[in-house]
Amino acid sequence: MAFGSVGKARIASSLLLQIAIYYNSLVSLVFFVVELSCVLRKMQYVPRTAQSHVYIAFSFTMWSIGEALRLPFAYHGNASESVPSLAAALLVSAFPIIPALAFILFGQQGNVFPFEFVGGSIVLGLNLFEIPLIWSALRKQAKIQKARFVRLTLDHED
Repeated sequence: MAFGSVGKARIASSLLLQIAIYYNSLVSLVFFVVELSCVLRKMQYVPRTAQSHVYIAFSFTMWSIGEALRLPFAYHGNASESVPSLAAALLVSAFPIIPALAFILFGQQGNVFPFEFVGGSIVLGLNLFEIPLIWSALRKQAKIQKARFVRLTLDHED
């Protein structure tokens, strides 16, 4: 690296994505605590079939595991400009998180606590807001890393 180009490296991480990840982690933590108590109350007091209890517990577990994986992947991928971590965050957002939140919001016929609908809508809205941000950061970082790779291969050929 020449002396004149020191400090002129292009930064590919997204500040808006980092802010969204921060607020989503706070909201998700509050939603996890309150939704866990709602799920436990439903299991204990709401007379339902065993199959519906399994669906409720499974969707909450899938959302919890997915969110626990997605937030560190998104944070690390954006902060360190890592394409694989951002791709993992995007995939985890698309598959387990959004379907699990959709079931928590709309799949439980009747017995939905008020916080479940409001809190779930906020968490779903934040996740849907983050998906285009992750996608644009992923595309930007992939372009920059591709350009760096091409530059390195051209330098070795000369």
